[in-house]
Amino acid sequence: MSASTSADLDLGAPLVIGFGITGQAIARALVRRGPHPVIIDDRPNEAGRAVAAELACSLIEAPDLDRLRAEIVASTVVLPSPGIPASHPLFALSAEVGRPIRSEF
Repeated sequence: MSASTSADLDLGAPLVIGFGITGQAIARALVRRGPHPVIIDDRPNEAGRAVAAELACSLIEAPDLDRLRAEIVASTVVLPSPGIPASHPLFALSAEVGRPIRSEF
């Protein structure tokens, strides 16, 4: 089994979950490369809202499980920030619908 590379990932519809320092850096890097991610944050602040607007990215605030699932289904890759707890439903939902999860860890 070989490790996947960034060339193996379909970044056409990335979903960034958590929009603190790391999530914002991920979104900025994606936008520089072309795709504008959808961003989900359970507790966004004004600074995060401003960055999302600056990047012209959709920011979804504290979605319910149905909306979270719909956004994961619509994505090609899920990119959670490192501060997202392992108990967050994004992990089970991503596995359920077969979306890859990638992070710097």
